[in-house]
Amino acid sequence: RKWKSLLLVDDDTGMELNLLDDYMKLTLEDLQEAKRLRSGDEIAPARNLYLSVWNTLGSKPKTKMVGFLDDIGEDGPTLLWTLLTQYHGTAAQIIRSMRIKIDSFKDRIKLCHGDIDKFLDHVRKTMDMLKSAGGSDDQAFDKIYEALVETHVTSFNETIRVWNTVMDQSGQSGTKTISALMNKARTEYQSLCARKKWIKVTSSNRGSDESIPKKRKSENSDIMSLLAKSQSESRKETKSMIKAMMAMGSSGTTRQAPRVTRSTKHSWEAQYGTGKDFPAKSDFMDWVHTEPDNTSKSVQKNGIKWYWCMKCERFTSHKTTECTRKVKRSEIKASANLATTNSTPVDSNESNSDSDESRISTEDFEVPKRKKMRRSKKD
Repeated sequence: RKWKSLLLVDDDTGMELNLLDDYMKLTLEDLQEAKRLRSGDEIAPARNLYLSVWNTLGSKPKTKMVGFLDDIGEDGPTLLWTLLTQYHGTAAQIIRSMRIKIDSFKDRIKLCHGDIDKFLDHVRKTMDMLKSAGGSDDQAFDKIYEALVETHVTSFNETIRVWNTVMDQSGQSGTKTISALMNKARTEYQSLCARKKWIKVTSSNRGSDESIPKKRKSENSDIMSLLAKSQSESRKETKSMIKAMMAMGSSGTTRQAPRVTRSTKHSWEAQYGTGKDFPAKSDFMDWVHTEPDNTSKSVQKNGIKWYWCMKCERFTSHKTTECTRKVKRSEIKASANLATTNSTPVDSNESNSDSDESRISTEDFEVPKRKKMRRSKKD
């Protein structure tokens, strides 16, 4: 079929090149000139080559080739060259791409995570493709060297530096090639690995630009749990403060914030009822506000020690010396009533009332639960 001779095309300098191996060095003008000079015996084989190649293409490559059919003209070698250059790039495109890769060798060695063999394989492949495309890079050696002396293993970096210095000082700079540098780096790397002196790259010894930050654990659950905890702890205190404010009425005076007792065993609700020293709440309330003869002595009620506080003016869980009040409760109440009398008239029934609630201090405040009122049935 003479296909072998069809694949040999002369470039603009007259050098015969193989279309499959050196397509990057050929141009469309070279293919068209070869087609023009083709003998009559080669026209039919060239068309048969075109049909054979075209029939093997899929729908997408055929669609891509539609725009080049005028230049191809049912010529097999031209169709092959067009396919190769469109899917693999022209020589200029490949050279430009390889030079970009060479410029990024320092970044590439970081992506290899300390695997020098992998990096050197990438370098060799890049240089081979650049050479096959007819390109070169005068700074390729320096860029490879700069990448190799900035690894995470100091001893390896120093070995490469010493080798480079010795080559310069011994007058062997002519033999200081990319191939020699790569052989030295590969030998040293494999030697360090064999002696277990090569440190594997981990997240701790990677560069800050290379390490990937770990995803932070969601803090929503922790924050919500803390809020829930704080809310549960302060719920009793908040309720006590609200109840104390309700009991003080709407006099408009400012009083000290209620001090909440942390001891649950002195809770008033637990002091009266069946089996207790106080059958009813009223009994307990009368006792807790009645001053004993000996105020310095503790009293045992319901298995709990109670102390008469001269400032609170009632039995509490603390002694008078431990009380945080600055003045007596009665003095605070008297000043509040005086301010109310001077500002707004007050109903005598309300001001003279001596109910249990009026005797309750803001400390350990406790308001009895409201009973549900049943609606009377109409006869």
